Amino acid sequence: MGINELAQEYAARFKTLKADWYYGGQRGLAVAKTIEDAVAARKGLRQIAFADIAGLEDRRSFWINLYNGAVIDLAIACGVEHSVREVRGFFTAKRLELAGEPLSLDDIEHGFLRTDRRHPIGLLPPLLLRPRLRPWMVCPFDPRIHFALNCGGQSCPPIRSYANALIDQQLALATTAFLDTEVEIDPEHSTIRANRILRWYRSDFAGLGGLEEMIRRYRTGGIEARRWRFTWKRYDWSI
Repeated sequence: MGINELAQEYAARFKTLKADWYYGGQRGLAVAKTIEDAVAARKGLRQIAFADIAGLEDRRSFWINLYNGAVIDLAIACGVEHSVREVRGFFTAKRLELAGEPLSLDDIEHGFLRTDRRHPIGLLPPLLLRPRLRPWMVCPFDPRIHFALNCGGQSCPPIRSYANALIDQQLALATTAFLDTEVEIDPEHSTIRANRILRWYRSDFAGLGGLEEMIRRYRTGGIEARRWRFTWKRYDWSI
């Protein structure tokens, strides 16, 4: 099994475990086989070497799947009951290890997937003092990753299984699905009411004008070329 498939399996197994753990008949009690499969998928990641990741021509599906699996893995390990915001440093603490490197969820999202951009409320890019990890970055940056990453909240995009060979098609579909459900258009008042992910990461889309272009390109029905005013939905962090 290649490393892309290992990450894909990790995300899929922990997605199944999340359903049993948080939404099953007795919360916190998952069937033994589901736990066993998830643990086995986590152990499978241990065989990944530094050069395996650096050698990937396209790292988008690898890091998306790894991130989505790790959020669930850490939520269960940290005893999250209702929201990942219960855990101090949930995204910043280096609780993960891959190829001998300690990593945080922020390292994966902002360091590798966002090509070492700082967190919207952060001061420094995460790989500034860890240049040895730059060969793991996704290049070039693809802003559509924001419609594939699930940070543990109900307002996040749903977890899907991403395959390396289909990643461009899958990200296009994920973008359309997210914008269709999370962006409301009021043409009478020239208003766009959108998920706050678009607000937090508007610089990744080249500002509000870039957001309009993204909506025009990917949302079913698009929007007219006129001046629009953005408002933002409340973000639901419940798991």
